[in-house]
Amino acid sequence: MKFSVARLLAASFLTGEPVSLKLGLLSNSTTENVEVLLNTIALKRTCFWAEREIYVLQLAKLKQLLYWAKSVPYWQAHLRRINFTSFSSLGQISKLPITTRQSLTLVPLENRSDVAKAKNSRAVIGTTSGSTGHPLQFYRSKISKIRTRGIYQLIMEQAAHMGGLAWGNPRAFNLGIQRQQTLYPWAEFLWGTKLEEAQKNRTEFYEILRSRKIQILYTNASYLKRLYYWMDKDNEFFQFRCIVYIAQQLNKRERSELEKFFKCPTLSIYGTQECSVIGIECSEQQEVFHMVPELGYLEITDYRKRDLPIGQIGEVTYTYFENEISPFIRYQVGDQGKIEPRGRCACGKSGEVLFFEGKTAEIIDLPDGSGVIVKAISIAIDEALAGRIYQFQLIQEGHKTLRIKIIPKDEFNNEEEDSLVTKITSMLHYSMDVVVEKVKVIPSGLLEKTPLFIKSV
Repeated sequence: MKFSVARLLAASFLTGEPVSLKLGLLSNSTTENVEVLLNTIALKRTCFWAEREIYVLQLAKLKQLLYWAKSVPYWQAHLRRINFTSFSSLGQISKLPITTRQSLTLVPLENRSDVAKAKNSRAVIGTTSGSTGHPLQFYRSKISKIRTRGIYQLIMEQAAHMGGLAWGNPRAFNLGIQRQQTLYPWAEFLWGTKLEEAQKNRTEFYEILRSRKIQILYTNASYLKRLYYWMDKDNEFFQFRCIVYIAQQLNKRERSELEKFFKCPTLSIYGTQECSVIGIECSEQQEVFHMVPELGYLEITDYRKRDLPIGQIGEVTYTYFENEISPFIRYQVGDQGKIEPRGRCACGKSGEVLFFEGKTAEIIDLPDGSGVIVKAISIAIDEALAGRIYQFQLIQEGHKTLRIKIIPKDEFNNEEEDSLVTKITSMLHYSMDVVVEKVKVIPSGLLEKTPLFIKSV
């Protein structure tokens, strides 16, 4: 009986409206912190629920989201045509249209948001990363923040476990992820750009790591590669217990090199600014992401916006349950991936898992109208220059030139450069000039992300 009551309480914490929101309390109030704690406890329980129990929870949260969406002008017309309260399966969401960042940018913010609710809750406006080329504004939800803070507690506990720590609240340093300063009680924060500005900044940074006895580094892939570069140049080292990174994928060569240098495991988190955490990498198998079904429902769809079966690669399409002001429903996030079934995993979790396949539309366009996948070029560069460079970036300049920016190590020589140019020129069917440019730094883009590929056509 107690077990059933615990399940009911967990479900109520994950579906109920936060008390701090009802009372109009400020962020990080004592009440909000208690709610985060209760959500964390609930999430720890649902991690091990049976698939059917998770499904029932998701269906209840989907209906709740659609009830909220009835107050949003953009969704009102669509919801009038269906009786969502009678939904008996998650698949019935296919009655609603798929949205994209590009399509939503054409709709004014006030038409795809509950403006009255935004005003009452004093919601602030957020912005997507712009990684798809279509930055999008939305209202940030306090419900989303509370749920996400609960998830981040679990992420840091997983990182602590991977690093051999028994303590569930590790001392974590946030390097450069400014918009997520409120999601965890970070021991310290530093703007990532400070590493580039002066030797003094880096010296102070290294001293903070040692004096505060930092255990977990939290950053994005771009800053992690820059930290590797500077620590190597400065002849510095600090023993993190685990590194958690977001925003971009690291390929196998990069990741292996970073783990070898820092002498600790790495953990990747998959998500978006507007939809929070979508997947957390398995602690036992890299590049396999356990989804967070308590926060949303994930589909894989094709270019015709039809659902794809399990195992097929397509567009990652996500319905986020936790934003009652600016709902994201059947939203293509701009990435490609596939879902595969998974029984009981070695890490203890069960259910379907997500394999992330990379950004959509990363294609080098050739003059004859054909294209070459960017991933194929990046793999070729990795194979040719493993251990000889710190970082690279591809820039397509019209249909005539592919520029490869490289931050080289001392081992990189002219012979290797010539060999690389020959190889990549061949892969591009000898239809473009390939130029290698050696640089000291590759600038970050929006939200401090450094894109692997830039198309300037």
